[in-house]
Amino acid sequence: MKKLIGIIPAAGSGTRLFPYNGGKELLPVGTQPVTINGKIEDRPKVVSQYIIEAMVEAGVKHIIIITNPTKHKLTGLHLDGCMYGVNISYIIQNPISMAHSIDLAYEWIKSSTVIIGMPDTIILPRDCIKQLVQQHNHGNADISLGLFPTDKSHKFGMIKTDNDSNIIYHEDKPANTDASMMWGLAIWEPCFTKMLREHIKKTPPTNKEMALGDVFDAMLARRKKCKAYPIAKGKYYDIGTYDDYKRAISEL
Repeated sequence: MKKLIGIIPAAGSGTRLFPYNGGKELLPVGTQPVTINGKIEDRPKVVSQYIIEAMVEAGVKHIIIITNPTKHKLTGLHLDGCMYGVNISYIIQNPISMAHSIDLAYEWIKSSTVIIGMPDTIILPRDCIKQLVQQHNHGNADISLGLFPTDKSHKFGMIKTDNDSNIIYHEDKPANTDASMMWGLAIWEPCFTKMLREHIKKTPPTNKEMALGDVFDAMLARRKKCKAYPIAKGKYYDIGTYDDYKRAISEL
């Protein structure tokens, strides 16, 4: 495996929590111990800190956060990442989709193994990314997805695998499916980063946002080694929805 780099696309506008218009990434969920005046006290923990800590747990040394010019508080909170033991860089643009966000980092990630995690989700346990990295290395895959159970298929990219963890089915937000696992994490090799760039270049602009799953499908069509693994004791909270935000607050 090549050098690990974490990518966190955080340029979204967060309209699903209307009328709240602050960054979903900075919503407080759960607490953390903080030393204040020599005493350890509990203080709020923001949503985006969970994915940063999970990446660090997996051995990531460099994280690139792609965000937009309005999210000063996000960069102001996480700064250079030294408090987490990681180097955080920022790309500040106005990308039109998650796929375009990731491609903005192309020159920095084109030769690396890339881990992508969402800043407005909480995925547990803390070693979830570490689990996926180990499975990815063992399977020698071009791309590996981390899977979580869900009964809301219409909201997520749904996955089915064979007995050897090879992906045999992917559909983005299907109204009906017998698949019960969604992908919530991804790790990939440079061939996927290159294919993502090629897919963006050859796809004409439309009113439909380009989904990262479109590139998954292109990988499957080219018979690349695409695998997916359930995360042991995995939990997934989509903080972009009020119902999951309430659930996360009550459980964490």
